[in-house]
Amino acid sequence: MIHWFSRTKHFPSSCYCQSAAEVQPKNQQTAAYLENHVSQATWKSYVVECKEDYDLLYREVREKRKIAINIIQVNNGKLETRERMYSNERMGVLRREHGFLEYLDETFTAPDPIMMALINRHNVDKVLVGGEAVHNSLERKDLIEYLSTRESSDRRPGKQASCFFYTYKNSSFKYTNTVSRYSGEIGTNTDDIGDARLLRPGSDPGVKDQLAETIQKAEDLIAKLKPEVDATKEKLDKMNDHGQSISKQFKEAKRTKTDYNQHKMKLANQRDKFEEAKENASKDNDKEKAKKVSKIKKLVENSITMTENAAKTHNEVMKNTHNLTGTRMSENGLSDSLRKLADQLNEKKAETAELANQYNAADADYNTKKNILRDLLKKAEEIAPKEEWMERLEQEDLPNDLEGLEDALDEAENKVSSITDNPHVMRQYEERKKDIAKLQEQLDEVGGEKDMKKKQLETKLERWESALINVSYCSSCIRFVLL
Repeated sequence: MIHWFSRTKHFPSSCYCQSAAEVQPKNQQTAAYLENHVSQATWKSYVVECKEDYDLLYREVREKRKIAINIIQVNNGKLETRERMYSNERMGVLRREHGFLEYLDETFTAPDPIMMALINRHNVDKVLVGGEAVHNSLERKDLIEYLSTRESSDRRPGKQASCFFYTYKNSSFKYTNTVSRYSGEIGTNTDDIGDARLLRPGSDPGVKDQLAETIQKAEDLIAKLKPEVDATKEKLDKMNDHGQSISKQFKEAKRTKTDYNQHKMKLANQRDKFEEAKENASKDNDKEKAKKVSKIKKLVENSITMTENAAKTHNEVMKNTHNLTGTRMSENGLSDSLRKLADQLNEKKAETAELANQYNAADADYNTKKNILRDLLKKAEEIAPKEEWMERLEQEDLPNDLEGLEDALDEAENKVSSITDNPHVMRQYEERKKDIAKLQEQLDEVGGEKDMKKKQLETKLERWESALINVSYCSSCIRFVLL
């Protein structure tokens, strides 16, 4: 293939052998980016500038030599100026705040036809290239959302797709952001970038010279074959013109024949109708008129009867519609009432659950305090056993009336106040007295709180029962209305 291309020198315009041989990246990293983004089929394609080159290359290689070949046609071979995907202001923000450096088409050089083919096939003028700062922007800033937002001058709806490369910790990555057809949201695909193979440096200059010689020979072959091709093309055009004229005459003759057959059929139909009209005219017209009049009267009567029946049916349908509308409105109102009552019931259940929790807490506190009192009672019995006090109460020297009790209390107070040589007994007595007063107060509070919780629970229970009765009544009404 390369040998034939080197000997061919008759292409009408420039023809480039393989795209990969004409591209020169800035460095190995950008070469890896470009090789990953562009398909292998494009790298192995031949680029021509006109339809004549395309036909010549396809005929000589694909048809005659049966060799598979990819050909890309770039009209006139000129690099067209296109508007960038991002405006200068947005590109400035991407450089300053997000770490992007340039577009992918700025990272390599190539002839204009090769560059235009890569732009048309793979949009290398819309792909961004960045450094390590892009990774930080992806983690801390909403970079993908910013790239998917269209420019203010772009009136198209929805988001836009995007693609970019960047390097982080000696590794290269590619982010491809596409827009979903159904949800309209952005989907991201991440790829790791390996080293370049086709675009790696170190190519043999002799191979390039050989390719240049091959291109020159191909151009010479094209120039040699061009007169023969032009003569064959002119002859083919004449044959096509003659064939078109014959085809046109055949279509006109076919159309004429079709028109003749249609007119012939129409004439036969008109003759049949004429004969039928003559036969009808020869019959008794009065009897035919009478039959037709009677049929028309029957049809009119049937039509009036059906119209009256339809009117009655319409009135009945309207009445039933009104009744159904009222029933639906009542049903909706009852449904709303039932929903509100259900919400209130749920609220009351929540309140009751909270009160039950409080009651359980108060009951537990009460039991704790009760246990404490039992322990204190045990300690008191250890200090002063109950049997001794019962025996003391049964003795006869105790006072029998109020005056005797007051005299005994006075005597006891005098004895207590006379204890001056034992202050430890007084302190212990005061501490025990304070402890007894605190425990008595806590016991009273626990008992009162327990009674209050019971009353609250009884009140909530009565409200629940009344609410449940109302709910059951409303549901019965709704079932009755639906039936």
